Amino acid sequence: MELNDLRRLARSLRKDGLAQTLEKARRAAPIDSGDYRRWIRENEPGEAALCLQSAEDFPRPVLVSFVCPVYNPKPAHLRALYASLYAQTAGCWELVLSDGSSARKSYAAAAALARADDRVTVLPLSENRGIAGNTAAAVEHARGELLAFVDDDDTLSPFAVYELLKAYFAHPGADFFYSDEDKFDPLGRFDPHFKPEWSPDTLKSYNYITHLMAMTRDLYERAGGMRPGFDGSQDHDLALRATAASNGIVHIPKVLYHWRAHAGSVAGSGQKPYAQEAGLRAVTESVIKEGGGWADAGLFPNSYRARYPLPSRPLVSIVIPNSDHAGLLRACTASIAATADLPYELLIVENRSQEEETAQLYQELSAGGAKILPLAGGFNFSAACNLGAAHARGELLLFLNNDILAARPGWLSALAEQALRPAVGAVGAKLLYPDGRVQHAGAVVGLCGWADHICAGCPEGGGGYASSHLVNAVRNVSAVTGACLMCEKKKFDLLGGFDVRFTLCGSDVELCLRFLQAGYRNIYTPFACLTHCESATRKNAAIPPQDFELSREAYAPYLQFGDPYYSKNLDYSSKTPRVNA
Repeated sequence: MELNDLRRLARSLRKDGLAQTLEKARRAAPIDSGDYRRWIRENEPGEAALCLQSAEDFPRPVLVSFVCPVYNPKPAHLRALYASLYAQTAGCWELVLSDGSSARKSYAAAAALARADDRVTVLPLSENRGIAGNTAAAVEHARGELLAFVDDDDTLSPFAVYELLKAYFAHPGADFFYSDEDKFDPLGRFDPHFKPEWSPDTLKSYNYITHLMAMTRDLYERAGGMRPGFDGSQDHDLALRATAASNGIVHIPKVLYHWRAHAGSVAGSGQKPYAQEAGLRAVTESVIKEGGGWADAGLFPNSYRARYPLPSRPLVSIVIPNSDHAGLLRACTASIAATADLPYELLIVENRSQEEETAQLYQELSAGGAKILPLAGGFNFSAACNLGAAHARGELLLFLNNDILAARPGWLSALAEQALRPAVGAVGAKLLYPDGRVQHAGAVVGLCGWADHICAGCPEGGGGYASSHLVNAVRNVSAVTGACLMCEKKKFDLLGGFDVRFTLCGSDVELCLRFLQAGYRNIYTPFACLTHCESATRKNAAIPPQDFELSREAYAPYLQFGDPYYSKNLDYSSKTPRVNA
């Protein structure tokens, strides 16, 4: 650690006590290791670049109103927020503080800022109206064309206004904007949140947008503004309604906002348990407006599971390519029978099996109603799946490897409730290795040079940067593995099925990308959780060179520009998420 870091640590030790100081030091370790500090140095503008921003002219003046609810803030925190605004390279801003404080000292600090700078307005409220009500009061007095939402104990990057205006003019018609963010404490900045591009299903799972969030005044009013009764999740509630009404949503992949981590803050301690209940109501309303449903609690604090009721009990056609390995197939089909909560049919696509045990198993499965479909010629995963789909009677298709084991109930309906949504294409499950580590939590196109499974090898509960959110939230993804992929049959047929030019590898990702191109969204859900004995059937099978060539062609835009559902600020050479430094 540097000398200044040691001095800060010593001061913190005297002030806060050993336990709290050690916790701060633990959080600061990634910064001391240089990863995020190096990223900041290499990616954020230095003094010369900031000076150039100050000299840049925009097509016309646009006032950005930073609206901030205040209730008994610490004067030092208020001054830090103002100082970060004063340092902005684009000066067309105002700060509107709606003050419901009961402490005279706190109001005096806010009033002093207003006297020093006429860009600061303080609205003394007759009573504390809560976070949502105080914010709404600030918006009423704001004059800006753009509204941005800040908390009184946080700060902004000096280029926040510049980047917001730059995005505003670069995307005519867009009316909702959000940026990346991080946290800070006396030891420095840490825990960056590098966000995906617009991901509506991820937003229903948790408020990944948070700060900096900005929108036009027109959108704010059309969405209904801040609503009372949602304190603790008021920003999530507004984000759900505003994005649903938006004409264009823009993600700014730069860290424009810094959360202060201190005792009592969400960033520092995860407090405000009432936020969970408010969030459940906000997500439920969003799901109802989409067509009906509700929300349950998610798998980590302040997360949710948007539920979409099945209109009927749809028949699921489960297509399993197979060649011998009767033991694997027997275990797979038995686990399905033991856990399936929807009617299903089995379609086993048989390719050149030789063992007597396999023939006997096929007889048993046939007696139980399964179809055994012979695939002529050498094994081709795409052709096998297409053959099964051609004989399917179900409304839903589930392509499943023979080395998958279903152990947890509810997995089939968890896939189905997503796949039957009109806007959804492919749906994938959480797959675990037999030892409980993550095998699949969605695929990132471009990861490790091609397309790979994010968080592969991580603990199910998370490991590495933000992996608990990636593994344990329903998310929008570019692709999911064909080892367990569900979609509606009519959508699959519309796209023409799997591309049979692929033999072993890549056709699942290519199909998912065609779903995206056709206007559908692909979904990863952790609420369908299965065990995958990965590639147990074809451990030694060599991937044909043509699969690589076809993959390179299909993935080309993503290899160049990155996966929209995975930040370009993260390291594409690592399956374990980490800062690209």
